[in-house]
Amino acid sequence: MVKGADVALDGAPPAESQIILLRDGAQALAMASALDACVIVTESLEDICAAMAAHYPDKKIKAYAVAAERLAAAVTLERLGAHRVEASVTVADLPLIGRVEVEAPHEPAGSAGALDPSPLDMFAGEGPRPGHLTIWPWDLFNYRTTPRSQSKPPHIDLTGRARVLFHGPRFSLPGGEWRVRLRFHLDPEGRESPLKFEWGAAEDFETLELQLDAAGLYEVELSKRWAQPVAAELRVWAAAAHFLGTFEFVSADVAYLAH
Repeated sequence: MVKGADVALDGAPPAESQIILLRDGAQALAMASALDACVIVTESLEDICAAMAAHYPDKKIKAYAVAAERLAAAVTLERLGAHRVEASVTVADLPLIGRVEVEAPHEPAGSAGALDPSPLDMFAGEGPRPGHLTIWPWDLFNYRTTPRSQSKPPHIDLTGRARVLFHGPRFSLPGGEWRVRLRFHLDPEGRESPLKFEWGAAEDFETLELQLDAAGLYEVELSKRWAQPVAAELRVWAAAAHFLGTFEFVSADVAYLAH
């Protein structure tokens, strides 16, 4: 499979072979088991983020999510044996096909820096590296807006029924063991504050429940392993009704631990 541009072949492939051109890495991943060979054409993280920013100019989280889905699929395909070619290359020797020439790549849409690539920097270079920390800022997460949550980062009012306080960002991460770390400031205002933390995707989460009764800065970590790319999400719950209290997001980071 050759992704991306028009190709000119030095020699025609065998009659029983097919060359399938796809731009969607997730679609390619779904077909991977039926392919004799796979070629992925990769762009730099900065170029992908610039292109997604141009495609989703007013939807930052959507732009990141689509970029992450493509990048996670590319990492997974390469792990399955796909041949990787940088987008800047114009001539390459590919499995089953031979030498391929492609048109000079077009400049990516959008301007450099239009979408800060750092929330996806686990994909920089050769892809996820054990121990590398990626910062996920507070504005990648979803939370209910109230008068007390207008600050940045928000102070979330705990008063009310049991509910999700915030969640996100649902960015695709390749298979492996991933750890998330959250720092937050809690003021239960003299009462106990039961909180639940979840890390994973869909309905498969690692869970931690805490009963906190003192104001202060807290840190929690959760690790979860998955086999295939998933839209990873951190959820924080008020695990029971609260009559008082505030929760303030301080920082979050995610790290790839092992394949």
